[in-house]
Amino acid sequence: MYLLLSSHKMNIEELFSGIGVVIDDKVFARDEQNPDHILSIVDLLENTYHFPLVKYSDLPSNEKLAMMGNISFLLLDWEFDTREEVFGEGGLDVSIGNRFKDANEKRVIEIVKEVSQNSLVPIFIFSNQSGETIIKALDRSGVDTTKTQIYVESKSALVGEGQLFAKIGLWVDAHSGVYVAKAWDNAFNKAKNQFFATMCNNTSHWPKAIFDSAVEDRVEAGEELTQSVSQNILSRMLPIDISQEQIDKDTEIPGKDEILGIMQGQFFIEKKCDTSIVGDFYKCKDKYFLNIRPTCDCVGREANSGVVYLLECSKMSSGQIKSYQGHLIESPDCAMVGPLYNGKFYRVRFKELYVVQENECRDKKVGRVLPPLITHIAERYGLYIQRQALPRIPKEILPDGGGQQDDVTEVADEENQEPGCLTAIINAICCRKNLT
Repeated sequence: MYLLLSSHKMNIEELFSGIGVVIDDKVFARDEQNPDHILSIVDLLENTYHFPLVKYSDLPSNEKLAMMGNISFLLLDWEFDTREEVFGEGGLDVSIGNRFKDANEKRVIEIVKEVSQNSLVPIFIFSNQSGETIIKALDRSGVDTTKTQIYVESKSALVGEGQLFAKIGLWVDAHSGVYVAKAWDNAFNKAKNQFFATMCNNTSHWPKAIFDSAVEDRVEAGEELTQSVSQNILSRMLPIDISQEQIDKDTEIPGKDEILGIMQGQFFIEKKCDTSIVGDFYKCKDKYFLNIRPTCDCVGREANSGVVYLLECSKMSSGQIKSYQGHLIESPDCAMVGPLYNGKFYRVRFKELYVVQENECRDKKVGRVLPPLITHIAERYGLYIQRQALPRIPKEILPDGGGQQDDVTEVADEENQEPGCLTAIINAICCRKNLT
């Protein structure tokens, strides 16, 4: 995946193109003497910018929220007026006030949490109440508006020619994550539609052809179909056109811990799954291991497919990490990569390869190393096991007298090594290093 940085200007209407949802108790109240500002905002979206809108005048259920994962944006009111009227003396209507204000506010916060935690949908909270009051209420409930796709604004500030998208544009300027997420999502949807239209126009039975071929090849058919579709869609997406000018408008500089989290998110996913592929990362007691066996050999095709090839990994301290021009300095017998599990850097040792029954370590899997790091490790390991040994240079002719003498460790013989229990291998490592 790569992004093409360009100098084109962002188009807000294009960026947020798609179906929007509006949740506001005044969205249908056109007969009132003083109509709410939401009506002007909805008219602008529908009639000027031609956004298709789904409108609710009450707070939707969780079942309805679950259906909103693919909408373009959510426009949400903060205050819902649920006043009850009772008949007083003489038959006059007497308002007993908004008895459910707190309950409604709690439900609005639940909606914000549900949508922001489970989707990339931008949430526009437009209200007659002040934005500062709303942000404080969200903060008290554990919703950090600085780290989520939430934009809070007063309705009155959005009424007027060009004000709506001007305000939204300023918000997007300050949050490059929102801009890239929407640009990527738009490119993905376009590529996805093109792919499925192409395949279905040929035949609606195209999945069966791929599935049957995978079954005949004795590989996991569902995973093979998923990878085939994903790779095709990804190829149609590239490159994604991202504006350099737009990115530069985000002047906020992430802190050290935030950058660590960003890098870990790029290179490692904490995921436990039944399928076994190259890059699977295991933790057994205090030891770490990485599966280096190619994915095509991990599938259930051969009699020995129930094994994984593990390289031992060790966490690196700050003093052990050396770099040059932004790259870690590595020795020929290892790879140094990170941040991975728990945000740490690891040394992947090449000298010994452990052949282990996959079912022995499946429950010890803590995540997966992603490309390009796993590709880098595999390439370096391939070079290591094919290296050409050179004769030792006599120390008499070396300026440093031969330098430091390294300990020689026997390299495991992959072909003759029997699959072993991971726990037994851990114990053997500990004994060899006098750690027990």
